[in-house]
Amino acid sequence: MPTEQEDPLGYWCALIGHEYLGAMRRRLGHLGIDRWFFVLARMAEVEGPITQQQLADELRLDKVAMMRAIDHLQSHGYVKRKVCQADRRKHHLELQPKAKPAVKDVQQACAALNELALGSLKATERQKLFMLLEKMGDRLHRADEQEDIPHKPGRKPN
Repeated sequence: MPTEQEDPLGYWCALIGHEYLGAMRRRLGHLGIDRWFFVLARMAEVEGPITQQQLADELRLDKVAMMRAIDHLQSHGYVKRKVCQADRRKHHLELQPKAKPAVKDVQQACAALNELALGSLKATERQKLFMLLEKMGDRLHRADEQEDIPHKPGRKPN
């Protein structure tokens, strides 16, 4: 039902994210993990060593979320942390042999779900959609860093 006021964008993003993650869980239940699929897939795309912080920066995850993701994947035998010899405060991430077939399954599940969700869109529309999503993410990220987003009076942003 159309209204004069736009629905909050966050609602639709959360709804789609929830549906997408649920479908990923159903398709990938055999892997024994129930989240952080995209972290595993992204690690497989990286050539050479990558630190937790580099991966977190690339995926725009905070330090705590990245630590939880790696803890989860490590506890299931997909990832191993190795202390960086040049800087012992850093950890390089290494995919374990078990990860290779899992990554393939994750990539196939993502491709299938993307096709399901975007199947009616032309290639140019898909490109535009992803460009717009990235643009919105960039704007929100920059605004949050600059504290341009209005906050409740008397409450400081995190």
